Amino acid sequence: QYGGLNSGRPVTPPRTANPPKKR
Repeated sequence: QYGGLNSGRPVTPPRTANPPKKR
């Protein structure tokens, strides 16, 4: 998936067809 989410830094995924699953 997203390496940034597991990196420990709050990064929001690109706003495409997928909603920001940051929570």
